[in-house]
Amino acid sequence: MKIEHAALYVRDLEGAKRFFETYFEAKSNQLYHNKKQVFSLTSSALTKGRDWKS
Repeated sequence: MKIEHAALYVRDLEGAKRFFETYFEAKSNQLYHNKKQVFSLTSSALTKGRDWKS
């Protein structure tokens, strides 16, 4: 199995971003904040993919 995309809802967006950058060598985009919808988001790309074999 190969995971291509995943989405997470978290309370601490900056903390989650740092976690993935630290432990998975993720490269993150700049934080986006939508004031009308009251949400923030960022996307991160993992530099090293992982194939999950069952």
